[in-house]
Amino acid sequence: MGTTSSLAVGRFRLLPQRTNELWQGGVVALPMWIDNPADPSRPTRPRGALWCSLRSGRIHLAVVGEGDVASRVALDALIEFAKRESKLDGGRPSRVEVRDPALRDALDEALASTGTSVVVVPSVPAVEQALRELEASQSDPLPGFLDGAGVTVERLRAFADAAVAFHRARIWQHLSNDDLVVVESPTPPKALSHLCVMGGGGQQFGLAFFPTRAAFDKLMAGDVRRADRAYGLTFDPPSAIPFADLDTWDAHALPLAAPEAYPLFAEMSRSGGVRRPDARALTLAEALLRAFADTTETDLDAGRWQRDVATFDGRVTVVLSLPDILAETRIDADEAARSFGGPLLAEQANARISRILGQQAFGSLDEVNAALASARQAGFLDPDAPPAAGLGRPLTPLEQAQDLVYEAHETIGRRRIVLARRALALSDACADAWCLLASAAPSPGEALVLYEKAVDAGRRAIGERGFEELAGHFWGDLSTRPYMRARAGLAEVLAALGRFDEAIGHYEGLLALNPDDNQGNRYLLLEALLDAGRYEAAGALLGRFEDDGSAEWMYCRALLAFRSEGDTPAARAALSEAIRGNPHVARFIIDPDSAPDGDPSFVTFGSPDEAVGASDLLGPAFEEVAGALDWLTREAARVKGPRSRKGARRGRQTRH
Repeated sequence: MGTTSSLAVGRFRLLPQRTNELWQGGVVALPMWIDNPADPSRPTRPRGALWCSLRSGRIHLAVVGEGDVASRVALDALIEFAKRESKLDGGRPSRVEVRDPALRDALDEALASTGTSVVVVPSVPAVEQALRELEASQSDPLPGFLDGAGVTVERLRAFADAAVAFHRARIWQHLSNDDLVVVESPTPPKALSHLCVMGGGGQQFGLAFFPTRAAFDKLMAGDVRRADRAYGLTFDPPSAIPFADLDTWDAHALPLAAPEAYPLFAEMSRSGGVRRPDARALTLAEALLRAFADTTETDLDAGRWQRDVATFDGRVTVVLSLPDILAETRIDADEAARSFGGPLLAEQANARISRILGQQAFGSLDEVNAALASARQAGFLDPDAPPAAGLGRPLTPLEQAQDLVYEAHETIGRRRIVLARRALALSDACADAWCLLASAAPSPGEALVLYEKAVDAGRRAIGERGFEELAGHFWGDLSTRPYMRARAGLAEVLAALGRFDEAIGHYEGLLALNPDDNQGNRYLLLEALLDAGRYEAAGALLGRFEDDGSAEWMYCRALLAFRSEGDTPAARAALSEAIRGNPHVARFIIDPDSAPDGDPSFVTFGSPDEAVGASDLLGPAFEEVAGALDWLTREAARVKGPRSRKGARRGRQTRH
């Protein structure tokens, strides 16, 4: 039991005992969170020894500290409570009820000679009521699963088991927030008829429900205003879960996928109110979770699939569909440009022009212009025209595959993957199709394998002769661009995996093939060099593109000058020029939380958009170089006034 003295127990025995004095208690998790110094992101829930007198309604609470023996704290608290009650109108109890057999045994041994019996009971409602009142005194208590109409522990256990299966299946690796799923069967309540799977971004996992397609589209369009009420099923850490649910999981040993993955299924109101699902909604959610847990990529690519699953109420046939795959939905040109950048979509038009012009030899520029005018008038250059329109020959398998990739860039969600796989079925030399699969890969390791296949495919499509003839002029020829995109993607993944030397080799290779650097690979090469600590090589790169007026180049020149010579007039002059060119970079490096969200396709010189990319690239380097961050802070406070720079805007390299 611990160090509770026999003298304390003897004094307890001398207190008056009342036959009508019945207590309930135990060691319980308290409905509150306290800061965890070891990990501020994970607050801890304290425990306490709580005793309740059923006769007087009074309670006594003692906190169980870290390292305390819980049963000893419970005994000390019981004795202290008896002393306090004896001074009022009560005395020590004749009977104590607890739920924990181990605590019963410890107390029974200590109190054997006192005449107070300790018994185990299925529930201690007085303790439960005291905890509810304690929670209510601090905040508005959130309802638990068992507050839903018709929800029992065993029904909840079936749901919890399904939630574990869903979480472990990780279906969010194959669906994105853009993929609307329609629940066709069983017939759901309207509020649960449409959903999307959350988790592709690696932040919030689960299901978001919508009453209609229009409600989903509204959210996807950026209108974040919620409906009056909406259902969500998420997996959250204990600190985000109602205490009632935490206690239910603990009391009944319900299954969990992970300690930080408690399922929370609730209907939220715009005002912040929470309503828990009734038995029907809970078991529908159980069926959906089990169906998703058993879903394959083949099912998703088909667009409609069904699963017969076992639920608490018996077997159910679940039919789900992805309407955007079934209807072959495309997004509009503006959204496509925002999602993937206009250049790739413009490339499709250039490819059609190249195919048309490649059919014949032209004697003059006038003949070329006349051919293009004729093709345009006939509608052959219209994006909706058949891919082979205007050609006197069928498309090659690689051309057909590439057109499917262009179409994929006008779609969202899972349909991109479907089209990429169709493209590869036509030609496995379609590097852009491999890149699409790589960009949707659930991990850098899996992306690496796919990008390696993409690079190999691109090289085969160009051919060894093409490499010899086009070296130094890549990107100017459309046939080289898929390879260039694939190799850049491979380099980015290698850098993300910390394999900087390999990434640097690929970036250098890309610059050798295309010295004009239409892709902006020099910025990613600069980042890889800094991450690898190769500052001299970074300086050499700055010299190779000495006319580059970007914020990355100016701030990096200043950083390298400070690193090599310290706070000299030359270093200060370089930093002053950088700050005047874009003062936002300094601010975002000094205070990263002040940087805005977003990743625009184009950035304007001197703008916050330019500064986001530059601070992301250079922030770690300023922290790494001793004294550089303090130097930047001082100079940023001293230098005032932006200056203009040549150039209106430049493309931002898409990052994996």
